[in-house]
Amino acid sequence: MKITLSFIYVSTLLAFLGLFFFLLLKESLKKIRRELRLNRIEVDFEQREISAEKIVHLINMYASRNMYHEIRRELEDFLQKNYQISVEMKIQIYEYLALANYETKLYKYAIEYYQKLLALSPNNTMALDNLSHIYQKLDMLEGQ
Repeated sequence: MKITLSFIYVSTLLAFLGLFFFLLLKESLKKIRRELRLNRIEVDFEQREISAEKIVHLINMYASRNMYHEIRRELEDFLQKNYQISVEMKIQIYEYLALANYETKLYKYAIEYYQKLLALSPNNTMALDNLSHIYQKLDMLEGQ
């Protein structure tokens, strides 16, 4: 009876450990796949096989990982290359750059990008709201 009970405990423990390691392996593989996808997009970006979808996908992946410095670097580099892009794409790029600069506490640059965005889309309520939020934040910081 004692041996059977010990065998059941050990079997149950091994089953839980196996399940734990299986779930850990599954999550690790998901993370590796995500990183490989990000690396593949970065390589395409570096080789200048650029499409609007690839840029947006890359920036969304960076944003999901709070990699705002990378967003700034990639998009500022992209804008310096003077690629022919649509006004809508330029608005989206300015929006991402403003957000990235805000998140890295570079408020002056965030303001500049929101102003560029508003020059293209004057009634963009999101940009107007975020710009007013930045000005309020700067007023609070100056008041301290």
